[in-house]
Amino acid sequence: MGQPIKPTPPTDLQSIEDEVDEAIAICGGDARRAVRGLILGQEQIRTDIGRTVSAGYVRRRPR
Repeated sequence: MGQPIKPTPPTDLQSIEDEVDEAIAICGGDARRAVRGLILGQEQIRTDIGRTVSAGYVRRRPR
């Protein structure tokens, strides 16, 4: 059997709250605009990753 998986350390909730406040502040206090920006950012990351992953890695075996 392999090595046991080490648990990840707990996330600092205050730093997350600070980041949320910062994202909202950057968007002029508009929470909806902040959420939209974060979603668009995630989509961009997903697109970038899709472009960099090799075709051989994502191909499945033929049935």
